[in-house]
Amino acid sequence: FAGKLELGLKREHRFRAADGRWIWMEGNPKVIFGDEGQVIEVINIFRDVSARRALEAEARAQAEVFETAFTHAAIGMALVGLDGRFLRLNEAFCRIAGYREDQLLSLDFQTITHPEDLGTDLELLRKLACGEIDSYRMEKRYLHADGHVVWAGLAVSMVRDADGAPRHFVAQVTDQSERRQAEQALRESEARYRLIAENTSDMITMTDLTGKTLYASPSVRQTGWTPDELEGRSFAYSVHPDDAQEVYRTFKRLLADGQ
Repeated sequence: FAGKLELGLKREHRFRAADGRWIWMEGNPKVIFGDEGQVIEVINIFRDVSARRALEAEARAQAEVFETAFTHAAIGMALVGLDGRFLRLNEAFCRIAGYREDQLLSLDFQTITHPEDLGTDLELLRKLACGEIDSYRMEKRYLHADGHVVWAGLAVSMVRDADGAPRHFVAQVTDQSERRQAEQALRESEARYRLIAENTSDMITMTDLTGKTLYASPSVRQTGWTPDELEGRSFAYSVHPDDAQEVYRTFKRLLADGQ
């Protein structure tokens, strides 16, 4: 017969299966009209889309987890384009770099990377994009918005399309400035004390908890020994036998109460 087909919309509804389960079905109802415009029949084509809906729900859940982890992470997080421009950033990254999010979105990572670290970073990114490495870690310096240098630990991985083509980079950044400052202060302190120890007339030794000498100042030469000869030996080696027992008891008390 001759008739006209009215285009319908795809609709999704749940239908109860014979075993009691609810199944998501996609229907595409179409109304068939006769020559005089009257409705002749309705044709509906159904498709089980339960699996697709389940995959979509899982994808949404994963996206929500990623969004929460990205936004509220205690470390800096950034999505970076293949050209180095920032695509997304979290608050922690902005705080480390000292910029507002809208400012960073107009920049690339090259702009805020210390020139001495840029070459290494770019070479590792090239290897990552080419598939030579799966990810990389490095310590680098960022140029803070107010001009000072920020030491950071950087971990970078890559997101690829279904065909394996590079899509963008994911960067995780931890602020290492305080640790670096503490390490520098410790090195300076050790250097000062070593300078003092090596230039004093007093004999200074450092031992581990077993009494083995780890360091002996140059002034021990007053006793006829060199520092190299004493280091590695127990301090008890040079103690007079009559004094050894008392020295041993004193050493035990020292370890017990620190006095």
